[in-house]
Amino acid sequence: MKTLSNTILALAGGFALMFSVSALAAEEAKDKGTNTDPEAKPPVTEAVTAVQNLALAGQLVAYGDQAKDPMALILAAKIMKNTPTQPAERQKEGTEVPKDAKKEGGNKNDVGAILNRAKALATGRQDLLAMIADVEAMTAKGRVGGPGSTVTRVAARSIDTFNIRFRGGETAIVAADGDRDTDLDLYVYDDNGYLICQDTDYTDTVICEWTPRRTGDFRIKIVNRGHVYNEYVLATN
Repeated sequence: MKTLSNTILALAGGFALMFSVSALAAEEAKDKGTNTDPEAKPPVTEAVTAVQNLALAGQLVAYGDQAKDPMALILAAKIMKNTPTQPAERQKEGTEVPKDAKKEGGNKNDVGAILNRAKALATGRQDLLAMIADVEAMTAKGRVGGPGSTVTRVAARSIDTFNIRFRGGETAIVAADGDRDTDLDLYVYDDNGYLICQDTDYTDTVICEWTPRRTGDFRIKIVNRGHVYNEYVLATN
């Protein structure tokens, strides 16, 4: 009887070990896969919406400049002033652009510069000039808990790289909005080196949005395709 009990205990232990090993192997296999869940539909948070709005503002600026549309520029400036962000200190890998470096035209994506271009296009339109004055009088919003935003420069024909951690099961979003002088491309890689998102259009307003399956670090690359540096805002939730 004692021998039978020992045999049963040994078998039970063997099965437990087998299931434990199988569970561990399954977890390891899961961690080795792409860290994104295209089927997930997490709720949209205020921080995610804020980053989306900043990207929309960048697209409106590009359209306004191309179409000579002052209303688009005014709306973009209003969105930028009305979107809460907080400064984020991020370690960056890449060629540093000297702080005293200058180029013709300055930063065309500064709110003041955008409104100045809108004024030039709205000459004689008192209704539009009044709207511009209203936006100029607005106080830019900043709030703890809003998306993190970093203003930096990527050198000509160079790559800036950031390592940013995002939570599993929640929407992750990254956007970069440049100074209108060069084309910027955005690439996002997970901790296993998989490319999970990219935005490679011919503008310098780029955005990526995905849902990580697990909490982990992501490698964000901003590529400058132009021959001069680009001063851009990097925003993440």
